[in-house]
Amino acid sequence: MSVMFVMSVRSGLVTAAGVALLSLLAPAGVLDERAAHAQGKSRAVKEVESKTALAMENFDLLEFETARKQLAEAVVAAKKNRLDRQPALARAYLDLGIVEFAGLKDAEAAREAFAAAVAIDPDIEIGVAYRTPAMAELLREVKKGPTPAAVDDADAGEESAGDGCGAIPGIEHTPVDRGGIGQQQAISARVGDPVKAERVSLFYRAAGAAKYIEVPMRRRSGSCTYVAAIPGTAMHGSAIHYYVAAVAGGQTVASKGSRTSPNIIELGAGEGDGE
Repeated sequence: MSVMFVMSVRSGLVTAAGVALLSLLAPAGVLDERAAHAQGKSRAVKEVESKTALAMENFDLLEFETARKQLAEAVVAAKKNRLDRQPALARAYLDLGIVEFAGLKDAEAAREAFAAAVAIDPDIEIGVAYRTPAMAELLREVKKGPTPAAVDDADAGEESAGDGCGAIPGIEHTPVDRGGIGQQQAISARVGDPVKAERVSLFYRAAGAAKYIEVPMRRRSGSCTYVAAIPGTAMHGSAIHYYVAAVAGGQTVASKGSRTSPNIIELGAGEGDGE
C-alpha cells in the first residue's frame, strides 16, 4: 500500500487511502501540535472578530469611548496571537478609524488606523452603513501612499546595512515583548539622518489605559541611537503598550508602532532587562 501511495503522490493524485496512510506514518506529536496551533489561531481570530463586533454595537449606541477601548483590545488580542496579517485585524483597524473619525472627531487618529488596515488589506473598504464622503476620501488618501503620521518602519532591523546614520531611512528598533513587573525597561532606537527629526519620544501606557505618557528620548553622543526608559513604577498589570516616534514640524515623520498599533510588552515576574 505504501508503494501505491508513493506512486499516487508522484502522479499528483493523492487518494484518501494515501492521506490516511500519511497520517499513520506522521509522528502523533507533530499532528497534535499542528492541530492545536490551528485551533488556537481559529479561537484567536474569533475573539478578535467578537470584540470588533461588540465595539461597533457600542458605536451604534453612541458609546464612542467604549467602542474605541474595545477595538483597542481587539488589536491587542490580535497582536498577542501573532495575527498581524489576518483580515480580522484589518477590519478592527478600519472600524477603529471609523470610530475615531465619525465618533470622536479625531481625523489624525483615524488616518493612523486606516493606514494600519490598508497595510494588511490594500483593498479594504468602508461598509455603506458607516461610509460618508469625507471618511471615504480620507481612506482614498491613505491608499495613495504613506502619510507623515502613518509611517512605520516595521520591517527595519536593529542593525543598519550601512555604517552611518545617513544609511538609515527611518527608525530602527527591535520591539521589546517581555518585561519584569516593577522593573525599569530600557528602550532604544536608531533614527536616520534623512528623517530630520526635531525630537524623538517614547510613548507608553498600561494596557487598558486611554492616554499615552510621553518620555523624551536622549541621543547618545556621536551616534544616532536614542534611549529612554519606562519607569519601574509604570511596569505593572498584564502588559505595557508603547511606540517610538520622531517628530518634525509638529508631525510624526517616522515611527515604530503607533497609538493605534502599539508594540506590546507582556509583564511577568523576574523578566525584563532592567537597564
